[in-house]
Amino acid sequence: MRYVLHKKKHKADPELFIKNLQFEKVPVRVYEPRAPSAGLRKGIIFFHGGGGVFGSVDTHDNVCRYIARESEAVVASVE
Repeated sequence: MRYVLHKKKHKADPELFIKNLQFEKVPVRVYEPRAPSAGLRKGIIFFHGGGGVFGSVDTHDNVCRYIARESEAVVASVE
């Protein structure tokens, strides 16, 4: 099942900068709104559910995009 979920390619988002990073050996995807901010942005660290059995930054990509767009916050989704 994980193979099928990871196979889907996500489109670029005109409202967000999306970066795939790695801290130590942990993959992190960062979603940052493109619109300028008058001050500092809020930050959200997103941990998906699944306990290492189901779910990933890819399966929760749409959720993180939505949160970043609607809250105008930077979202860091941790694998």
